[in-house]
Order: sequence, then structure tokens, then C-alpha cells
Amino acid sequence: MLRTATPRTLPVARGRACAPVLTPLFAAVLAALVPVAPRPAAAQPVRRPPPVPDTLWLLAATPAHDAVHRGDTEAALIARYGRAHVVRDSLPGAEGEMFWGTVLFPRDPRRRAYVYWTDEAPFKRPASVRAAPGASAWVAWPGVATGQPMADVERLNGRAFRLFGFEWDYGGAVVDWRGGRLAAAWRMPPAPGDSVPGRRVAVGFRATGPTRGVRGEGTYGSSLPAMRRAAPRVADLTAEVR
Repeated sequence: MLRTATPRTLPVARGRACAPVLTPLFAAVLAALVPVAPRPAAAQPVRRPPPVPDTLWLLAATPAHDAVHRGDTEAALIARYGRAHVVRDSLPGAEGEMFWGTVLFPRDPRRRAYVYWTDEAPFKRPASVRAAPGASAWVAWPGVATGQPMADVERLNGRAFRLFGFEWDYGGAVVDWRGGRLAAAWRMPPAPGDSVPGRRVAVGFRATGPTRGVRGEGTYGSSLPAMRRAAPRVADLTAEVR
């Protein structure tokens, strides 16, 4: 029968007992009986969305750099920009119509934008992205941004263009880039059953000066003296998602 080892005590010297000395076998048994505290689990890294750049591309030079892609869902936008920057809300449409969609950066006036969905209920298949009024961080390649003077857009286009007159529902909307660089940059294939090419980006201007001579449903050239006096600036910028 195996006997348990016990600690040995050195002989008493001068009336005092020495500290007990543990035999190797007893030390091993004692170590096995002492519970060992478990190691704390390694902390998992917190996944954070990447920082938002100062320039957000409604339409970039290449589709990979667009802020929103055709295959995106609302969940994909939350993963990309963070939950605090992606909320559901009613969005403005033409002639007072409202749509149920997604607002990007709702608390940042420079970055706020509206995402319109082809499938509204499941928030899938984004159709278009529209910069909110005054959201100057959004840009359409090659450099058109909300708030730009009309003269800057003319330079980017390489020539004058035509737009609706002001002070009605579609006032200030560009209707013809007159074959300029923006017409080529934003050209879309014709829709099925249609022979007329589409435009991937829609631009609208708002007059900041007097609109006499350039108001109403007619179309006007951007180089007209009356249009210059109206001092239009880009107020509406919308891109079809690709």
C-alpha cells in the first residue's frame, strides 16, 4: 500500500523548530491540488467602419470608388459607414412626392445624401443617390459639386449648355450638355426599347440673383447675359447607381 509522503522537520536547534522541508513527491501532490486561475480570454478587436473621406463620390472615375454600388443593401451601407451614419427616413421627390429610403450622414449637412431604392421594403438594389441641399462633400466626376457656380460647370463641360428656366418644379435642371465633356462622361446606354442615350448624372441649378428673362418652363443657354445675372449655383446633384 502506497503511503502519502509528509513534510519532514529538521531537528530542533537551540529550542526553535526550522521550517518544514517538502519532499519532491509531496511538493508535486500539493501543486496538483492547488487550483490554477484560468487565463483571461484575449480581447477581440472592435470592428469599426473606416474613416469617412472629405470627398464622397456620387460618381467616381471608376465604379469601385463610388460611394454606393448596385449590389449594395442597407446592411452593406451600415457596415461601410457605421450605423450612426445610416438611417431610414422619407425622402423628397419631384413635385412634392415622398419616398421611403435611406439617409446617409443625417447629422452632417456637408455629407448628407439620400439613397433611393428599387426595392423599398427590403432596402435592396439602390437606384440613385442624391446629394442633399448644401452637401458640398459629394462630387460627381470630373468635379461637379453642390454649390458650384455655373461658370465652373461650363469649364468642366468645355462649352455652354442648356437648362430649364427657374421658378417652377423642374426649374434650373440641365436638359442638354450640347455634346460637351460632361455629356460624354455621364452617357448611359439607351433604355430597352429606347434609342436615346441616358445620362447617369442629373444636375440642377438654383438662381442666387434676379431671374428676369430666364424663368418658366422654356430652356435657356447658360451663357445668356440674363442667366449670368441670375448667378446660378449647383443645387441638385443626383447619380444613377452602377
